[in-house]
Amino acid sequence: MNCLKKKISEYRKENMIQNQEIESLKEEIARLNSIINANVEAAELSSSPKIALIEPAIALNPSEAAQTSMNYQELNEVPANILTTKVKEVYERVGPYEFDADQLVEVTWRGPRKLPDGSLYVGEWNDRGQPEGRGMMYCADGGICEGSWKTGKLHGKGRRINSVGDMYLGDWVEGKMNGSGRMEYSVDNHIYEGEWINGKQEGFGSDKWPDGSKFEGNYKDGARNGQGKFVWADGSHYEGGLVNSEIEGIGEYVWPNGNKYKGEWKSCKMHGKGKFAWPDGRHYEGDYADDKKEGYGIFVWTNG
Repeated sequence: MNCLKKKISEYRKENMIQNQEIESLKEEIARLNSIINANVEAAELSSSPKIALIEPAIALNPSEAAQTSMNYQELNEVPANILTTKVKEVYERVGPYEFDADQLVEVTWRGPRKLPDGSLYVGEWNDRGQPEGRGMMYCADGGICEGSWKTGKLHGKGRRINSVGDMYLGDWVEGKMNGSGRMEYSVDNHIYEGEWINGKQEGFGSDKWPDGSKFEGNYKDGARNGQGKFVWADGSHYEGGLVNSEIEGIGEYVWPNGNKYKGEWKSCKMHGKGKFAWPDGRHYEGDYADDKKEGYGIFVWTNG
């Protein structure tokens, strides 16, 4: 009798488990059908590869609103104050980012979705919940990035306007400026165009300032290093060596009045061997220290 009760108890328990499993299976099927229907709706929708600056908000497709992921959080709109005032000013001046012609394939953009670092992304995604393809990111610091993405990072062609209004347009590799690019600095409004490696100017590049001053030469580790040529708005110019953006090494400097020095420099000062010449023919050749004649030298006058 006890054995029979035990069997009946085991049967009831097993039957209860089966019923629970059936109910769970029904719930799972219903959930999958809901997801499939939502994806079908989303697949029928397409959006422009360009998104203009969002002043009030971006409406989210209702069919996507309920979807969640461990990598992002769905939002209904982009907050109006997500960009800094400086970024808005720059964006209104330059307009939305323009993709290359070969990128203008019609696709569905999704978002806004909030990422773990606090930034918001609108665009294409990979199946791991990472930005991939074309899209735009509202950065947590108030800046904005637009262009091509790969595994959550800018990769290929793209544009970034950082929180203070500096704007970079050019090549990216794994989230860093790499290749050829143009940077417009907001502080002094000067423009750099040239080569980049790992987020820093490296290789050949040029700078231009609003007053007409310009530089052309070599960069290393984000600073002017090697050989280069400066031309200033007052007419003075320098051509020669540079170390960490300072005049250093062998070079020639010409002043607006025609005075000229050719020789050794250190920390933007005449230092070492050199020759200083005046327009009337006088010249001094000898030693310099800290921008002054010091040590041995020969001074020659035009009258002998």
